[in-house]
Amino acid sequence: MTNMNGYFQLSNKYDGTYLGLYPAKGGGIPARFEEVKEYLTDNGMSNYDINTLKNALKNHMEYQEVKLTSSNIGSVNETLKIYVSEDRLTAIARFYPPSTEGRHLTEQEIMDVIGRNVKNGIIMQNIYLYLANRKYCEDIVVARGKKPSPGEEAKILYFFKEDKSLKPELNENGTVNFHKLNIFNSVKKDQVLATLTPERQGLSGMDVYGNLIAAKAIKKKKLIPGKNTYLSEDGLSILSEINGHVIFANDKVWVSDIYEIKKDVDPSTGDIRYNGSVHVPGNILTGYSIYATGDVFVNGIVEGAHIEAGGNITLQRGMKGKKRGFLKAGGNIVSKFIENSEVYTDAELICEELLHSKVTAKGEVIVLGGKGLITGSIVRSEKKISTRTAGSVMGAETLLEVSHDFDLLEGIQSLNEEIAKKKKEFMKLITIVNNYNTKIKRGENLSKQKLDYFKKATQECVGYNNEIKELTEKLEHRKKIQEDALTRMSDWSIVVERHAYPGVQIIIGPSGYTVESDKQSTKFIREKGEIKLYEVLF
Repeated sequence: MTNMNGYFQLSNKYDGTYLGLYPAKGGGIPARFEEVKEYLTDNGMSNYDINTLKNALKNHMEYQEVKLTSSNIGSVNETLKIYVSEDRLTAIARFYPPSTEGRHLTEQEIMDVIGRNVKNGIIMQNIYLYLANRKYCEDIVVARGKKPSPGEEAKILYFFKEDKSLKPELNENGTVNFHKLNIFNSVKKDQVLATLTPERQGLSGMDVYGNLIAAKAIKKKKLIPGKNTYLSEDGLSILSEINGHVIFANDKVWVSDIYEIKKDVDPSTGDIRYNGSVHVPGNILTGYSIYATGDVFVNGIVEGAHIEAGGNITLQRGMKGKKRGFLKAGGNIVSKFIENSEVYTDAELICEELLHSKVTAKGEVIVLGGKGLITGSIVRSEKKISTRTAGSVMGAETLLEVSHDFDLLEGIQSLNEEIAKKKKEFMKLITIVNNYNTKIKRGENLSKQKLDYFKKATQECVGYNNEIKELTEKLEHRKKIQEDALTRMSDWSIVVERHAYPGVQIIIGPSGYTVESDKQSTKFIREKGEIKLYEVLF
């Protein structure tokens, strides 16, 4: 059976005007009361029994007629209505039959109605199909606009690792192979470091009204050469001017020589500040500092020193911080051991022992080589913590935490404290303002000094209120970021290969757990709001 929507048709008879109701066929859609009502209104008919018409439409499984009025409205020709989609890319026509005395629209008349507003993308084939087989109360697409075509983003291809994820090789026993550290992106003079494929702008589209629809603008990119690099003549490549190693920072590519210290960082050198990488073949003595925009590599022991690097920090013999050691790296930190130190890294921390230290890492914390021991330390990672042993038999306080952006958490705490402080000041002032308002309403005369203070306090209240509102908006924004991060915590875990001793605190996201008895070969994860323990074979 051919699918056909239900429709309706006016007819004039000797005793008045009737509406014939044709039922839907096959999978067609029955005629809707709202559409019938709109059609009758358009043709000047409003004085009819609405309930009778509604009931007839509800039950018209077969053809039936409904008397609308005792008067004769005359002939009504075939009509159509044009509907344009919200995105203005599709125009749909719905046709309504002529009354039994009316006539059909010609092709030209149909085109005249469509062309009043629709100027682009008219589909003549669909109009011809309708003329060959007129179906009423059905959506017929009579025009389609053209969407703008997307362009292509500019692409920069780097011929080195630009993501700070350079990692050293590990020996079979888990110790770091200090002979194959892979910590530098070595380059040669005139070597190509990066190439740019320029953007391609998209093509505009056009809606059915004939209006242009602009394509989304594609942002231009350009290569930014840094120190010791140069652009090719066409501006599409960056090349190295020297032999050295490449560094990627702030969207700039630059090449640096390595600053070689003769032996130790001590009174003979003073503190070191270098726009590049630093190699220390000896030791760094207590109280001295290195600030490098690139990498820092130390062959000897680091005492209570301060090291900050934009890239990786590698300490071949470890760090004995003496409660004043400080490490901060934009890349990985790799050390034989770390003791009595404060450590921050935007990437991973890899060492064999972590003793009485405080660590914050955006990447993984891996303490698996040698003893693989974390004890007496606070260790925080935004991804994962892996160690062989956590805590100690003597119950040294040890906390292992995997959570999202710790800077964000500190920011939320800071905002909460600031809001509380502002609210406290606001409440003090609003109490004063309300007291003065009460006195003024009672008709009390206030001195000029008190009136001036009242005005000042009122203005300060407004200021505090605005500040509280602004701080609250910032707080809600950060909380939203925090909530989004919590949805990704399924990847967070803490793995202890050998022993997690009693007293070790485990925190994953907002959930905490304290180890009460020796746990062996355990993986800690967060499920359904609590910490779960799983035995893992290594």
